[in-house]
Amino acid sequence: MKLSVLAMATSRLLAPRTAVCEKPFEPNGTPLVWWHYNGNGGLQPGKGLSGTYAAFQDHVQLEGWGHLHMQAEATLEGAYAAGFLEGYMTSVHIFEHYVSWLQAQFGQVSVHAGGSMRHAWTAQGGRVRKFIEDNDRWVRQQVAENHASPYWQTVGRLMAQADGLLAGQQAATRNTTAMQLRRTDMLLLLASGDMYDIQPAVHQEKRVNWAALDAANFMKEFHKGVSCSALVTYSEDAVRAGHTTWTSYNNMLRIYKRVTWAIRGRPVHKVAFSSRPGYLYSKDDFYTLPLQRMVVMETTNAIFNNSLYDKVRPEALMVWQRVPVSNFLAQDGPHWAKLFSRHNSGTYNNMWIAITLDRASKSSLEDGFLTIAEQIPGEVKVTDVTPVVRKQGYFSSYNVPYDAGIYEAAGYPRHVERMGPENSYMNCSRAKIFRRDAPEARGSMQAFKRVMGSNNYQADPESHGDPSKAIMARGDLSPYRPELFGAVDLKVTEAVPGGEGWDGIAWARSGPTTDNQPPFSWLNIPDGEPVLHLGQPDVFNFDFIPMAFHDAEGIAAPIDSLGDSDGVRIAQRRREGKRAPEENHLQWLVPISTAAAASPMKVTPFSLGLCAAGAIGFLSLVLRPVRQHSHVPGEEESVYFLHA
Repeated sequence: MKLSVLAMATSRLLAPRTAVCEKPFEPNGTPLVWWHYNGNGGLQPGKGLSGTYAAFQDHVQLEGWGHLHMQAEATLEGAYAAGFLEGYMTSVHIFEHYVSWLQAQFGQVSVHAGGSMRHAWTAQGGRVRKFIEDNDRWVRQQVAENHASPYWQTVGRLMAQADGLLAGQQAATRNTTAMQLRRTDMLLLLASGDMYDIQPAVHQEKRVNWAALDAANFMKEFHKGVSCSALVTYSEDAVRAGHTTWTSYNNMLRIYKRVTWAIRGRPVHKVAFSSRPGYLYSKDDFYTLPLQRMVVMETTNAIFNNSLYDKVRPEALMVWQRVPVSNFLAQDGPHWAKLFSRHNSGTYNNMWIAITLDRASKSSLEDGFLTIAEQIPGEVKVTDVTPVVRKQGYFSSYNVPYDAGIYEAAGYPRHVERMGPENSYMNCSRAKIFRRDAPEARGSMQAFKRVMGSNNYQADPESHGDPSKAIMARGDLSPYRPELFGAVDLKVTEAVPGGEGWDGIAWARSGPTTDNQPPFSWLNIPDGEPVLHLGQPDVFNFDFIPMAFHDAEGIAAPIDSLGDSDGVRIAQRRREGKRAPEENHLQWLVPISTAAAASPMKVTPFSLGLCAAGAIGFLSLVLRPVRQHSHVPGEEESVYFLHA
């Protein structure tokens, strides 16, 4: 990596963009600086007239997080503009994260002052490229052929957003071509979670021979494909959810994103999620969905049965595509799992956890309160684990499948037989730690944070002296074989059972845990350590940050208190025009006949400055229904549209 070129390119880009980030985020409410897409390859200040606008606050060095706030019209044009805004505002960070990720994924990366990025993909990388390009063609073909389907219309908007993301990043870096991503670069970055399984699927020598590994190398390979700890607790006082992302430390450049999708200015979907530059989904994953009153998160499971990779095909929807679509359309957790199960790619194989807050009261939990969807190539198993929460007051997740069939098919029994019972669902270190400490976490938000942020490997008997055997792993602290891998954040949220005022607020802390451990510092890493970490803070020693949505005036929702013994409680306020408790956010959608839904589609090019396919190699013609915008919760047979 030619760092002198990188420094020059970064300095040239940052100067004209500082106005985007000129006001700090304050929990008591601070105006944001809004920008909108001008339709001609650039941004203009203000919200404009299109209904799509955004603000970005670059607080990575101050807080460990950048903050993206966006409102967008749920149309193809609105989705494209939303992508363009994000790509333009975060263009430098997209480049920084992509190069750091690419080096970890494929090896050496070089940047040329007068040209583009070059990387050592070799034959293996070429097969990956072919897979993602084949997938992109298939997805766009399905959007075109299924234009009457609300499901595929939602996919189409996501792909338009991806087109805009690339166009915005390229527009912001037009004078520094060394920092421009190409079409395939962006597709690779979007599919970085799916890449865990794409590589062994397309190249057999990338499949790990688990039986040939000793314990140390086994854990090293295991960490490459699994990540995260998650916990859900229930008491009469609060439902709490927490998630900590495990990954390589090259991935610690973070942006927390809040997006409101609207139809004619009226919100129909709000989502906030921890993320990274250049992603249209979380990848961690952790989402709060306040209009649906849902929380969605995941932990990744390993695939020890290599024969499953033979089922992976590009003719499917990858996780980066299925998750935003499921988030947008879902009515509740069971419905989310049903939507997610469609068109399973068999890539990024996780246990997904969907919490439906409206199914919790102070005295009981309704079925469907907590739904999990566990994916392997060829299958997604959906289970209602609400009975588990009723019985023990919590449900935890830690990279081991819950369902016996998925556990067996993924090859876990043979792994446990060889490596020992402490790697099983019931007896692994985190299972025991959660079993011991989760009852305490039910008592208060302070206790919940303490449990979710814990790593006391020197004294905890369940950690066996290994800092990777904790809720928040710190592989860099291993006295035997340190590696730059571990838990890199912590996000928590809570809601009052039966309450109506949950606005999707979460509290997030960036970086490896500092509970009982020293802050992680890149300054302490030997110079020879080949891990790029462009754009990251030198030292991660940050506090929890409240991640609130902003209202139409760009003011943060007021917060009652911070850090009290019962945790942070959001004000149960009711803004004028906000839905009543019994109102479903989809009720103003009216059904039309199947014949009308199947009416001929008008082929319309994006009139947003990217309609020439040769400009960047993107498909620029998109099919869309004339004067109709869809947003529907149900199956494809249940079609709803707004009155035009």
